[in-house]
Amino acid sequence: MSNFEYTGLAPRRWITMDGDASTSDAQDRATSEIISGALNHIDGARLLSVSLNIDGIVATEPPPWLPIPVSTINGLPSFVDVSVQMKTPGGHYAHVRVWVPLIWNERFLGLGGGGNRPGGNSMIMDPPQTAQILSLPDAIRNGFSSASTDGGITDPRMIDWPLIGDTGTLDMELIQNWVHRSTHDMTVIGKAVTEAIHDKPPLFSYFFGGSGGGRQALMEAQRYPDDYQGIWSQDPVISYSKLYPAEFWPAMVMHAAENPMPPAKFEAFREAAVIAGGGSLQDGLNFVSTLDPVDVDPFDLIDTVTSEGVITEADASVMQQIWEGPKADDGSPLWFGLRPGVRSWGAIGLAVVADTPEGPEPAPFFIAERYLGGWIAKRDEWNWRDLTLKSYHDLFQQSIEEMAFTDTDDPNLSNFREAGGKLLLTHAMDDEVIPHQGSVLYFERVLHEMGGLDKTSTFARLFLAPGAGHISADGEGPGLTASAAMSGLMKWVEEGIAPTSFIAERWDKGGVEILSTRPIYPYPAVAQYLGSGDPLQAVNYEPSTLQD
Repeated sequence: MSNFEYTGLAPRRWITMDGDASTSDAQDRATSEIISGALNHIDGARLLSVSLNIDGIVATEPPPWLPIPVSTINGLPSFVDVSVQMKTPGGHYAHVRVWVPLIWNERFLGLGGGGNRPGGNSMIMDPPQTAQILSLPDAIRNGFSSASTDGGITDPRMIDWPLIGDTGTLDMELIQNWVHRSTHDMTVIGKAVTEAIHDKPPLFSYFFGGSGGGRQALMEAQRYPDDYQGIWSQDPVISYSKLYPAEFWPAMVMHAAENPMPPAKFEAFREAAVIAGGGSLQDGLNFVSTLDPVDVDPFDLIDTVTSEGVITEADASVMQQIWEGPKADDGSPLWFGLRPGVRSWGAIGLAVVADTPEGPEPAPFFIAERYLGGWIAKRDEWNWRDLTLKSYHDLFQQSIEEMAFTDTDDPNLSNFREAGGKLLLTHAMDDEVIPHQGSVLYFERVLHEMGGLDKTSTFARLFLAPGAGHISADGEGPGLTASAAMSGLMKWVEEGIAPTSFIAERWDKGGVEILSTRPIYPYPAVAQYLGSGDPLQAVNYEPSTLQD
């Protein structure tokens, strides 16, 4: 019998706790002596601090690589804040932060990070309601004990932290911390601290990771199948060695063509793709709604007038190359390009153009730029403008050869299935930085490896959200909220009720009002409009498959 109920109060709030559900002696057990004793069996673990927070107020602790102002988070339940140091190979020390609420739902939630950082104090945050990122405050508000780790990565450089000075070498032990070790260590430590405080282990353990954290989520299922019963991997980086070089491609195309296209021209191409892909230009429906390839020819838009100039043949060529994605010398695709219809030239995107004193120029996605410069070229000072198409392709191939071990694309999930685990893989189809096609490709390989759709769907399901943006619920179309996804995952794990659909929600930018809803179904099914009723309401859709 659970001590909570599912309520779905907000996009990231899905549980309401019974106010009388606290463990009677949890506060008394939150001592250095008891917690240190619980860590004795973990080689390399050392307790740093224990504190009790009963006023529900914490200050954020931005790490050096994330220079944002300190802010205050309010309205938290009483909890125990524990810091643990973990010695790892290579002389590194990972720092694990564990939060354990006194009123506990008897479940543990491991948290991934973002980009190429595994987490840590950056997960002490209160994101906007529409950002579908789960933080330590989110976890304890929903009654979970929770943990996050920095993996021993303390370098102030956000992306190229493995680069050792000007030696041209990478710290491979630190990379291995990030790839898999630190997330597993965090899990073991988090569960041990939880059990020490509440005098019993978690009944169930879950993991959430989005974007780079989604890579951690898949890694847990593939390498540590006994760590978690339920895993949600959202908009994940799966093929790290291919994705980041491919994210550089739009800037490379514009640079090589000496044609940095303005947003208005990109938008004209996008709108043509939306119409071709079954969408419309109406607010709330302004996105491609099909899984089928979008049949749109950018050269048909030559001579179209936009607010920033007439579309030229050179513009159409740039758009075509960006949509097609980078290719090898033999013409085979190296990775996916931007799907036609996706907007990726806003504040964050892959096809951004910046105004400079010398005029407009492409602004490569910052992770992709420093990945190629630091991880692959292995230079602290690296000017991407010196790249040619040939040298870019050389770096791409080098990335595949040197960094394939960082990928989490193993389709054999037999051990996870046999351990009773459930994997919820989700991806926004208008993801502006991580093409959803990567998740589809991986899931298709899982289906092949694990015996087909019927057998695979007993433990792993993929849900795609047309129109939704990267880890958000305020894009062009409805996105899957953490509230819906986590409720569905928990019921699948604990009650055996597999999710057959979710109601995706599109919120206003302030996270106050739901603007539209639409059902999303397990791949390969998609939502099909019934032909009558408000197309912004989920009730007017039914499932359809690619073959229908």
